[in-house]
Amino acid sequence: MTNKWKCLMLSAALLTASVPAAAFAIPANTVSAAAPAIAVDRTSVTPGSPVAVTGTYDASSWISLRAVDAAGNLVVFDATRTNEQGEYRFTFDVPFDTAPGTLVLYAGSGDDVANASVQVRSYSGSNDDDDDDDDGNDSGSGASQGNVPSGTGEGSITYRATAADNADGRAQASVVIDEQEVRSALADNAGILKIRIEADNAEVFQSTLQSEAVRLLLETNHNMVVQIVTSLGTYTLPLSAPEEEDFADADLRITIGKATADQADAVRDWADANGAELISDVIDFQAEAVTGGSGAPIDFGNNYVERSIPLSGQVNPDRAAGVRFDETKRALAFVPALFGYAAATLKSTGNSLYAVIESDKSFEDVPAGFWGEADIEQLASKLVLNGLTEDTFGPNETLTRAQFAAMIVRGLGLQERGTAPFSDVTAGEWYAGAVGAAYEAGIVSGYEDGTFRPNERITRQELAVLIDNAVSFASGGETENAAGAPERFRDQEAISPWARTAVANVAEAGISEGRNGGYFDPAANSTRAEAAAMLKRLLVHVGFID
Repeated sequence: MTNKWKCLMLSAALLTASVPAAAFAIPANTVSAAAPAIAVDRTSVTPGSPVAVTGTYDASSWISLRAVDAAGNLVVFDATRTNEQGEYRFTFDVPFDTAPGTLVLYAGSGDDVANASVQVRSYSGSNDDDDDDDDGNDSGSGASQGNVPSGTGEGSITYRATAADNADGRAQASVVIDEQEVRSALADNAGILKIRIEADNAEVFQSTLQSEAVRLLLETNHNMVVQIVTSLGTYTLPLSAPEEEDFADADLRITIGKATADQADAVRDWADANGAELISDVIDFQAEAVTGGSGAPIDFGNNYVERSIPLSGQVNPDRAAGVRFDETKRALAFVPALFGYAAATLKSTGNSLYAVIESDKSFEDVPAGFWGEADIEQLASKLVLNGLTEDTFGPNETLTRAQFAAMIVRGLGLQERGTAPFSDVTAGEWYAGAVGAAYEAGIVSGYEDGTFRPNERITRQELAVLIDNAVSFASGGETENAAGAPERFRDQEAISPWARTAVANVAEAGISEGRNGGYFDPAANSTRAEAAAMLKRLLVHVGFID
């Protein structure tokens, strides 16, 4: 799955320290050939008003937007990719807690930054706007409360809500979105609906799209995306991810909230006990279909849905991990995550509690300079790899088919599910849930005699097939076979016919580089270090880790 939406709005409450403009430069991956240009559609606004920022930069390149208010607070952070002509466009509603005065907008990448400014006026309680430069486009209604949108259009609706204590004592801000509000918002954008909710001191944000509004979205575009943006995080839900029947005559309720004190303590205790540091809030993301006032969790199946969690600053992507808290096992599990400036984007197939941790795992039997050292330590720090013991990994030992199934299920962030229909995989075995999840995802299929042979050593060509299946699963089935046989390997004729396409695919993707001398050695047993290296390259290839 591609990292399609890389957008985050941050309120000033998230970054309370004043930040100098020079601090906004993020190292670019490539040297820019052209300086960015920036233009803004107005010179003066009130909080809640929409702003459009346009300009040019290198074609098909990432460019970020940052808005800094008069108090020095970062109040908007967004990123997009320019089109083939190098054009970009950002739209946002000025957050309600933006300080009056000059709002400076920075657009660029690395050291290539252009800026423009907008004057933010104090809200006077009226819709009057005597600034001719606004062209009558100021649709903000100021500090409206409850379920009254403060700005609509450009594919977004912004609400200013009041938080009140809910049943468990947390301050909750709730909004209900009706069909007319959605219709107005989609006038200029038929692909994504952004719902921004702002509320002081809210610990839970709950948005409910009425059934008529959901039907309108699906009728407008079956691939419609709904994105809920709050100060606690962002939830990006493609409506094509669940079964459409889930929405039949049902409201869609999305909740983003801080974990309860007991839940947060349980996450922190597990992290402390396992040598990790919790570096974000623990956030509960829930999506439900609501009928008759009763909500039922929406099942995304094997579809990944993105969530973002704010961070206090840049982290080390090799040691940071997105995690899901399994309340049944009272343990943390890896979920795919990418790390940008002040935010982590997590990809998961279910509702749960999510957080970001950092750890630095190493093993005594993986010496400094060992060819697979970095890959092993990175995946172990992210909770993808387990050692044979607390201090040993066994890099040169071979591994079983069951062991690799467990590795790849953890790497894809899948939840263990029941047992697979193999005669030699029985409930109660440590690997049964992992093999079941891998079977359901189409990663393993077993042998013709109905067995999986969990304790047999996995060969390199079997490993290639499982890796190739995992790439297809993580990419939503959108993969292309490499042309021809794996001709780069000197022993290509030794590769079994059932594995030739997979070997060619993983080689073409740079996931497998073969062994010394240009050989693939298909029938040889894979070592644990080789499996770790291929798994790491797989996760980078599909955009599941940085």
